[in-house]
Amino acid sequence: MGFKLPDHKDRAGDATKARLAALEKFKAKTAVIDPAVVAERAASRAAAEERRIAKSAEKKAEQEAAKLAQAAAKEAARLKAEEDAKITEEMREADRKAQRDARYAARKAAKGKKR
Repeated sequence: MGFKLPDHKDRAGDATKARLAALEKFKAKTAVIDPAVVAERAASRAAAEERRIAKSAEKKAEQEAAKLAQAAAKEAARLKAEEDAKITEEMREADRKAQRDARYAARKAAKGKKR
């Protein structure tokens, strides 16, 4: 007999054998679990979680500080505006008083010249 081509049944059988071999190889690798590796991975995850929480808390604190600074700046601007308004009003009042005094002095001077 000569060369025989593999038919469908032969190829299907070979594929099944290859899948089973790969599965056995995978099971052999996962069956060996090193407790030290598991503990190291758990510690790494815990450290990463702690860093994430610390970073989140730091970011929140920065946001709160920025909010407080912004509120303080707004309050300072409001107080400055009120003070400026008060000074402006005092200046207007002083100007009105000076004008009134000038008119009074002019009346007095005019009365004094008439006599």
